[in-house]
Amino acid sequence: MSKLKKLKSYSTKNRLGAIVIVAFLAIGGSAYLLFAKAKAVISSKSATLVSANPAILQTTGLGNSIGGYRSFLKFNVTTPNTTDTISSVQLKVYTQTANGAGFYLKGVADSTWDPTKITYNTHPVIGSILKDSGATTVNAWKTIDLTAIVKTTGLVSFCLYPKDGGIIQYSNAGTTAPQLVVSYTSASARGRHDSTS
Repeated sequence: MSKLKKLKSYSTKNRLGAIVIVAFLAIGGSAYLLFAKAKAVISSKSATLVSANPAILQTTGLGNSIGGYRSFLKFNVTTPNTTDTISSVQLKVYTQTANGAGFYLKGVADSTWDPTKITYNTHPVIGSILKDSGATTVNAWKTIDLTAIVKTTGLVSFCLYPKDGGIIQYSNAGTTAPQLVVSYTSASARGRHDSTS
């Protein structure tokens, strides 16, 4: 089993004022672990509320007494070199709530949204269902395979969307914040493989 080796981790501010956290972990020299570039939660009960990079992300159905909550994630998919080929992409969220139904992961085509301005009234269009998470458990990782969906580098956005009226909370703290594990094949590795085929 490959050992994890931390290469670089830093935090800074982007021009919109949202926290940008980028962390790279080399997994056998062929994978990056990326933390979300931006995160936001919207609520139907507070249609003008701005909640950028909250401590806890949440999804709740509209039928719940506290209102409907959706959580948005934005990642900047990257590899070490522009010639690298993405071979696998896994989204990981750390759920803090047990829910038998789980949640939907939906696509968001527009990644220009600003986490300091997004509200229930102004959020980008939420697309179709990409994945069904299945049941969630308390304090556990939920991994969703996005290999067939994320095939290139650049910005990509998703929405954590409720399946029923139940509440699901997700950690947004430190190493348990939402993350994308991007595995890739380098051009040099492909060349070595081709030469020995």
